[in-house]
Amino acid sequence: MLRQYQMLFTEGQSQIKDICYLIAINTRRLGEAASVYNDLRALDLTIKFFNTYLRATLNASDIRTAYNILHQYRQLGETVLEIGKRSKPTVIDRDKTLADRAIEIAHRMRYYSGVAFQRNMAFVAEVIAHDIGTLCERAFQLSSECHDDLLRIFLAVDDATESADKAKALRGVRKAQIKLATHYLVYGATSLARRIADDMRMEDPRRLRSMWVELANLDTPEFWEVNDRGSNFDYLTPDQKATLPKFFQWFEGLQADSQALYDSHVLRK
Repeated sequence: MLRQYQMLFTEGQSQIKDICYLIAINTRRLGEAASVYNDLRALDLTIKFFNTYLRATLNASDIRTAYNILHQYRQLGETVLEIGKRSKPTVIDRDKTLADRAIEIAHRMRYYSGVAFQRNMAFVAEVIAHDIGTLCERAFQLSSECHDDLLRIFLAVDDATESADKAKALRGVRKAQIKLATHYLVYGATSLARRIADDMRMEDPRRLRSMWVELANLDTPEFWEVNDRGSNFDYLTPDQKATLPKFFQWFEGLQADSQALYDSHVLRK
């Protein structure tokens, strides 16, 4: 059946791209059902076909379809995490094996972010950073045993920029990292937020300052165009925004200038 989906996906890329999105939705549903019944072989197949879909969209430089495919792929990862935590204690190692699949999804996403960078599709890499960040948030909320592994993968997304236009490509990834750090800080996980800050230690202070202001200024949670995700990647809740000064104070020479910009924005409003 998945082979038939692959054939339709290939035809849909050149004829009716919305078919590709429908196939991704149905593939996600198959993977979710496999997770419920602990059918790991079927789940592994759905992961493999998601990887195949992503490869096809990147080969075709089809950013819109890749964006939609990633949305379904990430949702599958979230479901795998949630079902793993809801499993009955009598089912030995079920949480661990499902958690391994969530790690696999994040690991493959990170791989394709590198492919996207190499093909000058920086936006796709940014989307992947935000999606892996969302998986980290969910794993943290669930106290999943795979959270640390997911965070390590997340912090490695920017490694692929070494061979690309780093200044341009890295900005969206850094915003995703800051967003996750603010989530940790809201819940008092300071050590996790510091790990993210340490990963950004060599970043240009001027770029950090501008990202701080941009994140603090964005007040609309919904994106201003119609899309399936419906949300602004860079939106922070008021609680998250309140943690921005604490996060940026960890960067030497950044606090004073950035705080002044932040305060002046608040006063103008």
